[in-house]
Amino acid sequence: MPPKLLVYLVPEEKESAEDVLRFFASEVGSDGAFALNNLPPGRYWALGQVTRNNETRSEIKLRFPAEAETRAQLRRAAEAGKLLVEFKPCQNVADYQLPVSPASQKN
Repeated sequence: MPPKLLVYLVPEEKESAEDVLRFFASEVGSDGAFALNNLPPGRYWALGQVTRNNETRSEIKLRFPAEAETRAQLRRAAEAGKLLVEFKPCQNVADYQLPVSPASQKN
């Protein structure tokens, strides 16, 4: 597992692209586990990215108004990765395995 790997979910629906409450991030543990809780139902692009040594992009920071460009960059990267996940109301997902490509490990 790459060091400081983060998993992002960004809204797939174009009308939700500016909704900061539809962007989620979770740090991946050394065992490969991550948790994203209380997600609104919908379709999301999933993306795994390695962060730089001192860089942190927590979910809270991602939602700051000043992070609009960061959200746009994540959305473009996630769209290019084409890994779509959909969550239904009240759905629980366990043991989800996010494929991590070599390209996502180079960031």
